[in-house]
Amino acid sequence: MEPINIIFLSLTIFSLLLSYIFYIKSKKSRLPFFISRSFNLIWPQASKMEKLKVIYDDQKIESLTVTKLALWNKGKETIDSDDVAPIDPIRISVKNPYKILDTKVIYQTKVANNFRLSEQVGEEVEVQFDFFHKDEGVIIQILHTGLFNSDIVLKGTIKGVNSIKEGFISSDYYFKKFARKLNSTILKNKQFYLKFLILLIIITPMTPLLLLLMVYDKLNYYRFSIPSQFEENFYKL
Repeated sequence: MEPINIIFLSLTIFSLLLSYIFYIKSKKSRLPFFISRSFNLIWPQASKMEKLKVIYDDQKIESLTVTKLALWNKGKETIDSDDVAPIDPIRISVKNPYKILDTKVIYQTKVANNFRLSEQVGEEVEVQFDFFHKDEGVIIQILHTGLFNSDIVLKGTIKGVNSIKEGFISSDYYFKKFARKLNSTILKNKQFYLKFLILLIIITPMTPLLLLLMVYDKLNYYRFSIPSQFEENFYKL
C-alpha cells in the first residue's frame, strides 16, 4: 500500500473515532455504575482455635469482612428517586448463609444527594436518595460475615436502564494517580500532542490500530471508572 493511502486511511479511521467520541459525549442518558472492594478481617479458620471466640453485638460469628460499595451516575441525565422502580428498589444484599451486620454511608458527593440506608429487612438494606447528577454518587460500607467480594450483591431497577453495570476498578491506586497526572500534563500541551499524532501517522502503518486501542482504552476508562473524587474514600481501609 502506498504511503499516501496509509495516511488517508489513518485519517479516515481517526475521524470516525472522533465522531463516535463526540456522539457519546453529547448523548444524554442515565448510566448508573457500581464497584465493590472487600477486606477480610477474620477468616473461618480463626473460629477453629479453641480459646478464641469472635463476638459481634452479642452474637458469635465465624468470619468478618468489610466491603466498600460505590454507586455513581456516569450519564449526563440526572437519576431521581422517582426513577427507581417501587417494586424493585435499589438494595444491597448478601448471599446465603451469610449475614449483614452493619451498613453506613461513608461518603456522598453532595449533602443534597441525601443518600441514606433503610432499616435492614432480612439480609437486605435499601439504598435511598433524592437525586444524583453525572459523576455524583455514594460509597457505602458493609460489615458482613461473607468471605468474598462476590458475596455482596447490588440489586434494583432504574427506569430507562437495562441494569446497574459493574464499573472499572484499578488494582494500583497510586500508579493510577501518577498516570493521570502524566496524562494531563501531556494533553495540556496540545501542540506537542498534535505533532506526536502526525508523526505516528507518517512513520507506521500500525497507526490506525494504535489509535483505535488508545481511544477504546480512553472510552473504557472515562465511561466505566470510578470518579476521581471517590478514590480517597474508596481505596483506603
